[in-house]
Amino acid sequence: MVIGDTFHVAAHYSLPGSSDELFDKAVRQGEITYEAGAIISRSPALSSGSPDFVDLENSTHRRRFAPLISAGIRLGYLVCVDLDGHLQGIPDATYDIIERVLAKQLFVEASRQDKPFETSEEILMSYVDPTDGKTYYSFDDGKTFEPMTDEEFEARFPTPNVEWWTYDECKAWLDNEKVQLQSLLGESGTVSGRKFIWTQEEIDKTIAMYEDTLADIKSGIMYSKSVDGQDEVMMSYTPADISTTRDEKELYVKLDNGEEYPFGPYETNEELLAAVKPFCEKQVRLGNMEQSEANEIIARHSGK
Repeated sequence: MVIGDTFHVAAHYSLPGSSDELFDKAVRQGEITYEAGAIISRSPALSSGSPDFVDLENSTHRRRFAPLISAGIRLGYLVCVDLDGHLQGIPDATYDIIERVLAKQLFVEASRQDKPFETSEEILMSYVDPTDGKTYYSFDDGKTFEPMTDEEFEARFPTPNVEWWTYDECKAWLDNEKVQLQSLLGESGTVSGRKFIWTQEEIDKTIAMYEDTLADIKSGIMYSKSVDGQDEVMMSYTPADISTTRDEKELYVKLDNGEEYPFGPYETNEELLAAVKPFCEKQVRLGNMEQSEANEIIARHSGK
């Protein structure tokens, strides 16, 4: 399940025959429960930009919450229900790819004001093939996959260009806007199709709202001036909420017999190689891996 920063459901997918009462209820109501929202708000891991496993009342299944961050903006969260207890064993690299794709989709939807994606068919699917190290993406609900480099993915789904307000720029704009707003006293206006009259109260409320934004910018909160040259959408984030993660090394290996083995994370390629090299050599002896595949994996992490 993908939820936005207001905890409303943006997209969801359930395995055929699976059921979780809280998940199904959230889908029907279009938002997660207050308890789940409170856990997100209180979680030190999520606040620092890392995933967190949590248990909720009225459900026997644990959940993995992960923040979706694109262009430095926290746009929402990915919520995975652990139906059979295997989620914690999935390599972080696999989650990272999924979360980057979904975060970029949320970013694009928010900046373009398009109808949010709602079903699995509208969510990109991807995986990393350990044999060639390439990322494969599906744009048709998993029917077909194609490899794409980060550059090719960026070209197809470009990250929107955001121009951020500076305090001085916003203050100068607001000083002029106050004059313009006051000149509207007694005139009619329209917001979201609703007509209204610019009374002094409405003018004061609007100015107060802009002054709150200016105060936020002064305190360090970032507000967008434009997104891809358009100013219809305002995006914001708090830099302190976004953490920088270490460049950790990890690997996911799937054998010919279907068994899966995660390695890492490790701080260096040397540590990763020390763990994966004897594993590959053993699997070649057992007939579970081709020698050429083992050589490619070892070479990739040994710099040869």
